[in-house]
Amino acid sequence: MLAGDAVDIFTPLKSFAGRRKLQIESLESRRLLTTTDGFEFAYNVLPWSSHGDQNWSITPDITHGGRTGAMSGVVDDNQSSILEISQSTDAGTVSFWRKVSSESFDILIFSIDGIEYAEWGGEQDWQQFSYSVDAGVHTFTWEYFKDDSLAQGSDAAWLDDVVFPSQQDLPPWITGDAVWAGSHELYVQGDATIVADPAGDVPIIYAAGPAASLTIDPTTDRRIHVAQMALFSGATATLASMGAARTASDHRVLVVNDESISIDADCKLDLTDNDLIVNYSGAGNASGMEALVRLGFGPNGDWLGNGITSSVAAAPSSNGNYALAIADNKNLTNPFGSDAPGGLNPKFDGENIDQTAVLIKFTNRVDLDLNGLVDANDAAIFNGAFSEGDAGATWMAGDVDLDGVYGSNDAAIFNSFYDESLAQL
Repeated sequence: MLAGDAVDIFTPLKSFAGRRKLQIESLESRRLLTTTDGFEFAYNVLPWSSHGDQNWSITPDITHGGRTGAMSGVVDDNQSSILEISQSTDAGTVSFWRKVSSESFDILIFSIDGIEYAEWGGEQDWQQFSYSVDAGVHTFTWEYFKDDSLAQGSDAAWLDDVVFPSQQDLPPWITGDAVWAGSHELYVQGDATIVADPAGDVPIIYAAGPAASLTIDPTTDRRIHVAQMALFSGATATLASMGAARTASDHRVLVVNDESISIDADCKLDLTDNDLIVNYSGAGNASGMEALVRLGFGPNGDWLGNGITSSVAAAPSSNGNYALAIADNKNLTNPFGSDAPGGLNPKFDGENIDQTAVLIKFTNRVDLDLNGLVDANDAAIFNGAFSEGDAGATWMAGDVDLDGVYGSNDAAIFNSFYDESLAQL
């Protein structure tokens, strides 16, 4: 999609396209939620529909907030473009921002349950409007209607940041500024913390915007299972360190079960001194995951980048001794496995895995086989795979500077940090 393109509001572009912005305030033991759809993405979680002579669309050109907004379709005289949603709400206030550019008799009409509440025509800049609603299911309609002659301005209307009042409990494993929308979807806008393994809920986690900060800090659980994770527009997630209590056999691991982990270039997943398992089906995407680790490693090799990174490895006190090692399990010289009958390999961080998993491990600087040690197997891997100048290099075969090429810098780093006396991580 090119910048400036309008996208049909009902056409999904990718698996993480459905996302919403959410605002929350506390109300005793429940949360009074205002669910805001800012039309940030091409396919919206809320059940919007469009009809009339032309559909509304998503556009990045004119917005109130964020990167995109909704725009009426291009219609001729005596035609209309309608955006509509039927939504269950609590008693409260529905609000939205609207903009109109038209001749005065071509108008945007707002209705609730078929009753017209307001209309606007002419040149009307962004302005917010609010209307009271009772608890129940309501149909909200925005219709851009052209009369039988003339056209002025942009001949369009825009809508953004539509807010509906609703109430919902959070499951016990999450606290803070988040909404559990059902269907296993968790939306994060502010500070939120996962305090236990979601277990059977296996959430799809969406976090959007620089205020969205998810901390994964369970009280007792070490393995945290989610279905998917997506970070957008400056959002961050941190798998909190256990600090001095961390050991090689007792630390945290985030398990993403459906292969789907999406991190924008301005977002960050900080593993601190913990690990990540991304299970997949089919061919997998180890190269994409390694690209996210490479982004975190940064151009200066200091782990201060976005993507997947480690603030512990980045700390000056670490002296460059730590890294995030990454490998497709099936390609390791000694793949990890399970303790099931007949299993030949150890589990990874206490988690049973098979050959279809990408593993990212906080470990010693030149641990190529992800066992937490620097040992003779790492040396054998490096010496067997190193071919200076060859492209397509990977961490598990000796690309320890994560530039995708075997070079003299890899050899210098490996030789400098090779130390079999280092404790297992």
